[in-house]
Amino acid sequence: MHNNKTNTLYLQISTLDGIFFENEINSVSLPTVWGGSIVFQPNHSPFIANIALGQLKINQINEQNPKICAISGGLVYVIDNTIKIITDDIVFRENINVDELKQERDKIVELLKINDQKNNDLDLQLRNINNKINIYTKFLN
Repeated sequence: MHNNKTNTLYLQISTLDGIFFENEINSVSLPTVWGGSIVFQPNHSPFIANIALGQLKINQINEQNPKICAISGGLVYVIDNTIKIITDDIVFRENINVDELKQERDKIVELLKINDQKNNDLDLQLRNINNKINIYTKFLN
């Protein structure tokens, strides 16, 4: 655990593939399934929540620009200035391949048109792809 009173947080983001991100940070913001985003700063009270599909923003120490990620959901818990996030899909904005995602999106849309029934797996994949595309294009200059 991290020091009890400090000006930084320790953030660890884990996926099925291992540690995605691990470092001391200033703050992190993420969407919750309760319908809003939350910002964690040093000395936040203990907290646990389900993460919604959306944007995760990491404000790093000595970095002017935050690290932006697309996250598909997951679990976050905070205790003693330590934040742990578990998710099955997260990507840094700069690693998003929009052309590949658009091709994948088009294939899923066609499958949904062919298959007249609702398909929750395809719907979830489509929402995840659209989230990544939106996060990538949102920060274009």
